[in-house]
Amino acid sequence: MSNDPSVFTLLSAVTTTGAGSGVPVSAPGTKVYVYSAAGSSCTVLIQGSLDNTVWFTLATVTNPAASPSGECYRGTSWPYIRANVSARSAGTITAKAVALSEDPGAWAAEVGSASSSAASFGVIKYPWTNAELVAAGTGGTEALLTIGTLPANSQLLSAYTVVGTQATFAAGTLTIGVGRTNPTYVDFLAASDLKAAAGTVYGNAAAERATDAAIQLVTAATPVKAIVTAGAGDIANVTGSTGTIYLLYVTYP
Repeated sequence: MSNDPSVFTLLSAVTTTGAGSGVPVSAPGTKVYVYSAAGSSCTVLIQGSLDNTVWFTLATVTNPAASPSGECYRGTSWPYIRANVSARSAGTITAKAVALSEDPGAWAAEVGSASSSAASFGVIKYPWTNAELVAAGTGGTEALLTIGTLPANSQLLSAYTVVGTQATFAAGTLTIGVGRTNPTYVDFLAASDLKAAAGTVYGNAAAERATDAAIQLVTAATPVKAIVTAGAGDIANVTGSTGTIYLLYVTYP
Protein backbone atom coordinates (compact mmCIF):
# COMPACT_ATOMS: atom_id res chain seq x y z
CA MET A 1 0.00 0.00 0.00
CA SER A 2 1.97 2.98 -1.26
CA ASN A 3 1.34 6.62 -0.43
CA ASP A 4 -1.75 7.02 -2.61
CA PRO A 5 -5.52 7.34 -2.05
CA SER A 6 -6.28 3.78 -3.13
CA VAL A 7 -8.52 1.73 -0.84
CA PHE A 8 -7.34 -1.76 0.16
CA THR A 9 -9.64 -4.47 1.48
CA LEU A 10 -8.50 -6.15 4.71
CA LEU A 11 -11.72 -8.13 5.32
CA SER A 12 -14.59 -8.67 2.90
CA ALA A 13 -18.02 -9.58 4.31
CA VAL A 14 -16.66 -12.18 6.72
CA THR A 15 -18.97 -14.07 9.08
CA THR A 16 -16.39 -16.07 11.04
CA THR A 17 -13.52 -15.30 13.36
CA GLY A 18 -10.00 -15.08 11.99
CA ALA A 19 -7.46 -12.71 10.51
CA GLY A 20 -7.28 -11.34 7.00
CA SER A 21 -4.06 -11.33 5.02
CA GLY A 22 -1.39 -8.78 5.85
CA VAL A 23 -1.11 -5.83 3.47
CA PRO A 24 2.27 -4.11 2.99
CA VAL A 25 2.31 -0.41 3.82
CA SER A 26 4.86 2.20 2.70
CA ALA A 27 2.98 5.40 3.56
CA PRO A 28 3.58 7.38 6.78
CA GLY A 29 0.07 6.76 8.09
CA THR A 30 -2.85 4.37 7.66
CA LYS A 31 -6.61 4.76 8.12
CA VAL A 32 -8.81 1.69 8.64
CA TYR A 33 -12.60 1.69 8.30
CA VAL A 34 -14.50 -1.26 9.83
CA TYR A 35 -18.24 -1.81 9.36
CA SER A 36 -20.93 -4.49 9.33
CA ALA A 37 -23.68 -5.16 6.84
CA ALA A 38 -26.37 -4.58 9.49
CA GLY A 39 -24.88 -4.01 12.92
CA SER A 40 -22.83 -6.57 14.81
CA SER A 41 -21.75 -8.21 18.02
CA CYS A 42 -18.05 -8.82 17.54
CA THR A 43 -14.53 -7.64 18.21
CA VAL A 44 -12.19 -6.64 15.38
CA LEU A 45 -8.48 -6.05 16.03
CA ILE A 46 -6.49 -3.71 13.80
CA GLN A 47 -3.00 -5.17 13.85
CA GLY A 48 0.46 -4.26 12.61
CA SER A 49 3.54 -6.38 11.94
CA LEU A 50 7.21 -5.82 11.16
CA ASP A 51 7.59 -9.09 9.28
CA ASN A 52 4.05 -10.25 8.32
CA THR A 53 4.42 -13.03 10.91
CA VAL A 54 4.31 -11.62 14.43
CA TRP A 55 1.32 -9.28 14.94
CA PHE A 56 0.65 -6.51 17.44
CA THR A 57 -2.77 -5.02 18.18
CA LEU A 58 -2.94 -1.31 17.34
CA ALA A 59 -6.66 -0.70 17.99
CA THR A 60 -9.71 -2.69 19.07
CA VAL A 61 -13.08 -2.14 17.38
CA THR A 62 -16.09 -3.36 19.36
CA ASN A 63 -19.40 -4.08 17.65
CA PRO A 64 -18.84 -2.03 14.47
CA ALA A 65 -22.00 -0.36 13.23
CA ALA A 66 -23.58 -0.76 9.83
CA SER A 67 -22.28 1.25 6.87
CA PRO A 68 -22.22 4.21 6.31
CA SER A 69 -21.50 4.69 10.01
CA GLY A 70 -18.98 2.02 10.98
CA GLU A 71 -15.82 2.74 12.94
CA CYS A 72 -12.75 4.54 11.63
CA TYR A 73 -9.26 4.45 13.17
CA ARG A 74 -5.98 5.99 12.05
CA GLY A 75 -2.38 5.90 13.20
CA THR A 76 1.30 5.47 12.37
CA SER A 77 1.87 2.88 9.67
CA TRP A 78 3.57 -0.45 10.28
CA PRO A 79 5.28 -2.39 7.47
CA TYR A 80 2.20 -4.64 7.35
CA ILE A 81 -1.40 -4.07 8.41
CA ARG A 82 -4.33 -6.47 8.80
CA ALA A 83 -7.75 -6.81 10.45
CA ASN A 84 -8.55 -9.76 12.70
CA VAL A 85 -12.03 -10.78 13.91
CA SER A 86 -11.10 -12.11 17.35
CA ALA A 87 -14.68 -12.75 18.56
CA ARG A 88 -18.04 -12.81 16.82
CA SER A 89 -21.62 -13.79 17.53
CA ALA A 90 -23.32 -11.61 14.88
CA GLY A 91 -22.42 -9.42 11.93
CA THR A 92 -20.99 -9.52 8.40
CA ILE A 93 -17.72 -7.63 8.74
CA THR A 94 -15.75 -5.64 6.18
CA ALA A 95 -12.55 -3.67 6.80
CA LYS A 96 -10.80 -1.35 4.37
CA ALA A 97 -7.55 0.61 4.63
CA VAL A 98 -6.24 3.72 2.94
CA ALA A 99 -2.74 5.21 2.95
CA LEU A 100 -2.21 8.64 4.52
CA SER A 101 0.44 11.10 3.38
CA GLU A 102 1.06 12.26 6.97
CA ASP A 103 1.72 10.33 10.18
CA PRO A 104 -1.30 10.80 12.53
CA GLY A 105 0.63 9.48 15.55
CA ALA A 106 -0.74 6.97 18.05
CA TRP A 107 -3.64 4.84 16.85
CA ALA A 108 -7.01 6.27 17.85
CA ALA A 109 -10.57 6.63 16.65
CA GLU A 110 -10.95 9.28 13.96
CA VAL A 111 -13.00 12.32 14.94
CA GLY A 112 -14.66 14.00 11.98
CA SER A 113 -14.98 17.75 11.57
CA ALA A 114 -18.67 17.60 12.45
CA SER A 115 -18.08 15.50 15.57
CA SER A 116 -17.26 16.43 19.13
CA SER A 117 -14.50 14.91 21.23
CA ALA A 118 -15.98 16.30 24.46
CA ALA A 119 -17.52 13.02 25.59
CA SER A 120 -16.77 12.15 29.20
CA PHE A 121 -15.90 8.77 30.66
CA GLY A 122 -16.96 7.39 34.01
CA VAL A 123 -16.55 4.32 36.19
CA ILE A 124 -19.02 2.75 38.58
CA LYS A 125 -17.22 0.71 41.23
CA TYR A 126 -19.31 -1.34 43.62
CA PRO A 127 -17.70 -3.56 46.27
CA TRP A 128 -20.14 -5.95 47.93
CA THR A 129 -19.95 -7.70 51.29
CA ASN A 130 -21.42 -10.97 52.44
CA ALA A 131 -23.55 -9.08 54.95
CA GLU A 132 -25.20 -7.16 52.07
CA LEU A 133 -26.08 -10.36 50.23
CA VAL A 134 -27.56 -11.93 53.34
CA ALA A 135 -29.54 -8.80 54.23
CA ALA A 136 -30.96 -8.51 50.69
CA GLY A 137 -31.75 -12.19 50.23
CA THR A 138 -32.64 -13.73 53.59
CA GLY A 139 -35.64 -15.99 53.30
CA GLY A 140 -35.31 -16.55 49.56
CA THR A 141 -33.10 -17.51 46.63
CA GLU A 142 -32.42 -14.04 45.22
CA ALA A 143 -30.64 -10.92 46.43
CA LEU A 144 -30.91 -7.73 44.36
CA LEU A 145 -28.35 -4.93 44.81
CA THR A 146 -28.45 -1.50 43.12
CA ILE A 147 -24.83 -0.86 42.18
CA GLY A 148 -25.13 2.53 40.47
CA THR A 149 -26.75 4.54 37.69
CA LEU A 150 -25.67 5.11 34.09
CA PRO A 151 -26.19 8.81 33.27
CA ALA A 152 -28.48 9.89 30.44
CA ASN A 153 -26.94 9.60 26.96
CA SER A 154 -24.42 7.01 28.10
CA GLN A 155 -23.10 3.83 26.54
CA LEU A 156 -21.66 0.97 28.53
CA LEU A 157 -18.16 0.16 27.30
CA SER A 158 -17.19 -2.73 29.56
CA ALA A 159 -18.32 -4.54 32.69
CA TYR A 160 -16.46 -6.82 35.08
CA THR A 161 -17.16 -8.80 38.23
CA VAL A 162 -14.11 -9.70 40.34
CA VAL A 163 -14.48 -12.33 43.06
CA GLY A 164 -12.82 -11.06 46.24
CA THR A 165 -13.30 -14.06 48.49
CA GLN A 166 -14.90 -17.35 47.51
CA ALA A 167 -18.50 -17.84 48.65
CA THR A 168 -19.44 -20.86 50.73
CA PHE A 169 -22.97 -22.15 50.19
CA ALA A 170 -23.76 -25.81 50.82
CA ALA A 171 -27.26 -25.82 49.34
CA GLY A 172 -26.17 -25.63 45.69
CA THR A 173 -25.21 -23.16 42.98
CA LEU A 174 -24.72 -19.46 43.66
CA THR A 175 -24.37 -16.99 40.78
CA ILE A 176 -24.16 -13.24 40.20
CA GLY A 177 -25.32 -11.32 37.13
CA VAL A 178 -25.30 -7.61 36.26
CA GLY A 179 -27.77 -5.67 34.15
CA ARG A 180 -30.51 -3.09 33.81
CA THR A 181 -33.53 -5.12 32.68
CA ASN A 182 -36.07 -6.41 35.20
CA PRO A 183 -36.47 -9.17 36.31
CA THR A 184 -33.37 -11.12 35.25
CA TYR A 185 -30.71 -8.34 35.38
CA VAL A 186 -28.18 -10.31 33.34
CA ASP A 187 -28.03 -8.18 30.18
CA PHE A 188 -24.57 -6.71 30.98
CA LEU A 189 -22.88 -9.72 32.58
CA ALA A 190 -24.31 -13.23 32.43
CA ALA A 191 -24.89 -15.23 35.62
CA SER A 192 -21.44 -16.29 36.89
CA ASP A 193 -20.28 -18.58 39.69
CA LEU A 194 -19.73 -16.86 43.07
CA LYS A 195 -18.23 -20.05 44.46
CA ALA A 196 -15.25 -19.59 42.14
CA ALA A 197 -11.79 -18.96 43.55
CA ALA A 198 -10.73 -15.54 44.82
CA GLY A 199 -9.43 -13.35 41.99
CA THR A 200 -11.71 -14.84 39.32
CA VAL A 201 -12.68 -12.17 36.78
CA TYR A 202 -15.90 -12.30 34.77
CA GLY A 203 -16.28 -10.05 31.71
CA ASN A 204 -13.04 -10.75 29.83
CA ALA A 205 -14.50 -13.59 27.77
CA ALA A 206 -17.22 -12.96 25.18
CA ALA A 207 -19.40 -15.70 26.68
CA GLU A 208 -19.41 -13.85 30.01
CA ARG A 209 -20.65 -10.60 28.47
CA ALA A 210 -24.37 -10.45 27.81
CA THR A 211 -26.64 -9.05 25.11
CA ASP A 212 -26.47 -5.33 25.99
CA ALA A 213 -22.81 -5.11 26.94
CA ALA A 214 -21.09 -2.33 24.95
CA ILE A 215 -24.00 -1.98 22.55
CA GLN A 216 -26.92 -0.01 23.95
CA LEU A 217 -27.18 3.75 24.39
CA VAL A 218 -29.38 4.78 27.32
CA THR A 219 -31.11 8.12 26.78
CA ALA A 220 -32.31 8.46 30.39
CA ALA A 221 -30.57 7.83 33.68
CA THR A 222 -30.66 4.06 34.13
CA PRO A 223 -30.14 2.11 37.38
CA VAL A 224 -27.87 -0.93 37.15
CA LYS A 225 -28.37 -3.88 39.46
CA ALA A 226 -26.52 -7.02 40.49
CA ILE A 227 -28.59 -10.13 41.10
CA VAL A 228 -27.35 -13.01 43.22
CA THR A 229 -29.27 -16.24 42.66
CA ALA A 230 -29.16 -19.47 44.64
CA GLY A 231 -30.14 -22.68 42.88
CA ALA A 232 -31.77 -23.89 46.09
CA GLY A 233 -31.89 -23.11 49.79
CA ASP A 234 -31.75 -19.71 51.49
CA ILE A 235 -29.27 -16.91 50.74
CA ALA A 236 -29.16 -16.32 54.51
CA ASN A 237 -26.79 -19.30 54.60
CA VAL A 238 -24.18 -17.78 52.28
CA THR A 239 -20.86 -17.02 53.97
CA GLY A 240 -17.58 -15.49 52.89
CA SER A 241 -18.71 -13.80 49.68
CA THR A 242 -17.04 -10.50 48.75
CA GLY A 243 -16.10 -8.91 45.47
CA THR A 244 -16.24 -5.83 43.26
CA ILE A 245 -18.20 -4.86 40.15
CA TYR A 246 -16.73 -2.35 37.69
CA LEU A 247 -18.63 -0.59 34.89
CA LEU A 248 -16.86 1.68 32.39
CA TYR A 249 -19.09 3.98 30.36
CA VAL A 250 -18.97 7.02 28.11
CA THR A 251 -21.45 9.90 28.28
CA TYR A 252 -21.98 11.71 24.99
CA PRO A 253 -22.42 15.49 24.81
